[in-house]
Amino acid sequence: MENTEIKTNFKSYIVKAFENNKKRHDGNFNQEIFDIKNSFFDKFLEKGLPTLKWEHWKYTNLAFLNKIYFDFENQIIDKTLLEKSEFYYNLSDSYKIYLINGELANNISEFNDKNISFYYYDDISKNGIGEFSDYYGKLLIETEHTFAQINSVLVENVVVIKINNNANLEKNVQINNIIDSRNSSKFINTRFLIISGKSSSCKIIENTYTFGENNSVINTVKEIFMENNSHLNYYKIQDDKQNLHNFDFTQVKQERDSHFDEAAISINGKFIRNDLRSELNGENIETYFYGAFIAGDNDYVDNHTYVDHSKPNCFSNENYRGIISGKATGVFNGKIMVRPQAQKTNAYQSNKNILLSPNAIINTKPELEIYADDVKCSHGATSGALDKTSLFYLQARGIDLPKAERMLLKAFILEIVNEIKIEKLQELIIERTDLKLSQI
Repeated sequence: MENTEIKTNFKSYIVKAFENNKKRHDGNFNQEIFDIKNSFFDKFLEKGLPTLKWEHWKYTNLAFLNKIYFDFENQIIDKTLLEKSEFYYNLSDSYKIYLINGELANNISEFNDKNISFYYYDDISKNGIGEFSDYYGKLLIETEHTFAQINSVLVENVVVIKINNNANLEKNVQINNIIDSRNSSKFINTRFLIISGKSSSCKIIENTYTFGENNSVINTVKEIFMENNSHLNYYKIQDDKQNLHNFDFTQVKQERDSHFDEAAISINGKFIRNDLRSELNGENIETYFYGAFIAGDNDYVDNHTYVDHSKPNCFSNENYRGIISGKATGVFNGKIMVRPQAQKTNAYQSNKNILLSPNAIINTKPELEIYADDVKCSHGATSGALDKTSLFYLQARGIDLPKAERMLLKAFILEIVNEIKIEKLQELIIERTDLKLSQI
């Protein structure tokens, strides 16, 4: 890789964007929000952008950020765009939230249920975030993640989803991030605060759709608070244009008896970086991280995970699978932390990858850090070509080689897709997976 040091262009853009924000408010701002912004801005200025010398970014060349001209002077948003557009993953039986370049589209969003509350805070630098100030930013205070810091500095609109205590939502919630890059390249920061009330249950689907051919970046941060005995299934489908670069940072805090389940399905996108972290802050917690990606050409897909077992009698399981072809690069870096007080922990981690070309690259690093002695923990990673014996078996039964390869690759990915608890969403993902596999 070339250009191991990120220069100043993108960093200068962040500085200028924050300065413009302060000038726009001219002292008329919410002090609590600006204290948060200034704190993260100072952290960002101190360390700057990650380079290949940083441990958690050593496979991630961010030089492309210096090659995109982000026009924050041209932020006109065409909300009629949604009225005449169809979205592949939209499910009929679900509540819809549409954001265009980070702003809510009220005219098309559908959200009406007594069991769940939806709040949208715009211009938070001035207006704050009301009753949710005790939650906002609290899970990020110690983070050293550069793009979570940048999001906290620049974000102006916050979506809050609060699932009421004892609520069992029959409908799914769908978040649709729309990027309108028809006129210029965009750097969009979106922010979500999700609170799962005690003994509640909910499924959330997140999608991104890009209109236009200009290169753009979406930088999403989610803070998720899970109260006692709450259940949340979060499905993140990354199937977008090749001109979108996607940074996603999710921090979860789980309380006693809660159950969190996330699946990240990455099918299309030039650059994808997912950071998923959960703190298990009570006993009898269950945490499941699933991921599947198909990368071709010069794509880059990176999954970083961190599960922090801080209390006893908890269970976590991670299962990530990747298919890499062409000159694409895949990364998996997963860490399980078991603290001294977290006795009786069960924690498992698996990463399997199939390389379809000699130029395909996978960098995998499963990690265990254990400070308790009464635990069951394991991790493992494998990378290689398709199994020749299985291919021979299928060909011996009259199946030609290309079809046999696709069948094995599909089965490989289906182990993850089958963990999704929404049947119609599974079907749509399988359709798109079949199409992608037919092209590599």
